[in-house]
Amino acid sequence: MEVSVDGAPRYHWRVSTARRGYITPPGTYHPQRLALRWYSKKYDNAPMPHSIFFYGGCAIHGTYEISGLGRPVSHGCVRLDPGNAAILYGLVERQGLGSTTIVGALDGRSLRGALATKQSRLCRRTGLLRFARNDTTL
Repeated sequence: MEVSVDGAPRYHWRVSTARRGYITPPGTYHPQRLALRWYSKKYDNAPMPHSIFFYGGCAIHGTYEISGLGRPVSHGCVRLDPGNAAILYGLVERQGLGSTTIVGALDGRSLRGALATKQSRLCRRTGLLRFARNDTTL
């Protein structure tokens, strides 16, 4: 995941996305709601710290199963290291839900998510998502 603020890349983090049989929704979204502490009712009360919900029950959130980062292991959410999730949560909280755009594209069979704020755009090269200041396409 690459995080850009006002078009300038700020962070690059390993994430986990949907494993075989599940999907992390591709597309462009604005966060719907934030939850500092959340527990999945669907998946055995699994902790989802610093959740940024963007599509129904799908969220970008911290995970304590950090050994799975960089591989598709989730039920559809985008998982981050808990420290990175806290940074991202704070950034979205400061920038505001309406000023935050979540962009995801299919990379093979799993989604690699990216978050941009304000006027950032997205392009894709060699399977990684990168932000550019000019107009680009997926």
